[in-house]
Formats: sequence, C-alpha cells, structure tokens
Amino acid sequence: MRFDNIVLNATWALCWVAFIALAGCKSGDSIQATGNEDQAKLAVQLMLDAWKSGKQLTEFAALHPELVVADEDWQSGSVLAGYKLLEPAVLSGSHWRQKTELQLKGKGKSKPAVAIYDVTLGKKTVILRSDFQY
Repeated sequence: MRFDNIVLNATWALCWVAFIALAGCKSGDSIQATGNEDQAKLAVQLMLDAWKSGKQLTEFAALHPELVVADEDWQSGSVLAGYKLLEPAVLSGSHWRQKTELQLKGKGKSKPAVAIYDVTLGKKTVILRSDFQY
C-alpha cells in the first residue's frame, strides 16, 4: 500500500512539473533576428579592420561601446595580417553567421584559419567568434 502511495504522489508531482514547465509555451513564438546580412557584414568588417590595423580588443571596445566582441585570438594578442569574407552572412535563428578566413601571424609565419562570427544586431551589437561549422 505504501509503495502505491509513493508512485501515485510521484506521478502527480511529475504532472505538476510538466504543467508548470509548459504553461508559458505558445506555439509560433520565436525570437526574430534584427537587421540584415549587410549590417552583420559591416559590423564584422569594422571589427576585423580594427584588429588588422593593430588595435587591441580593449582599445576597440573603448572606441565602439555599441559593439561587444569576443575573439580569443584577438584577446590573446594574435596579429591579424589579413582576412576575407568567404560568403554572405546567413540567418541562423536569432542571429547572423559570417564565415571568414583569417590570416593570423605568429612567429614569422602567416597561417589561414576559418572563423565564424555570430552577430546579433541591436542597440548593443554582439559579435562572438564561434567556429562551429554550419
């Protein structure tokens, strides 16, 4: 008898958790990306041009407080010798993805690296390096 009560109570508890979790969900709700592919491209170009010109990430952040940038290579002091945008920015959920080839300079050699920047446009534009392939 006691085991039956535990199972019954657990079942009711699970039902309540499911009800509470689903209570705020509506079908069709989604977060829409703002801006367009050209704006995403321009934001990435602005960032990469600053990096290529020798600016440090902290210096760029002070000059452009409307942009938030996260790139480990830039932050660690890598030198950007050049870059090439490989294709137009594409919509990916609530942000834009810009595939880019970077020419990083280190110890006398320049090596290419493919970088993908996730760009969320808004009052504060966020550019995150995310090298996951899409």
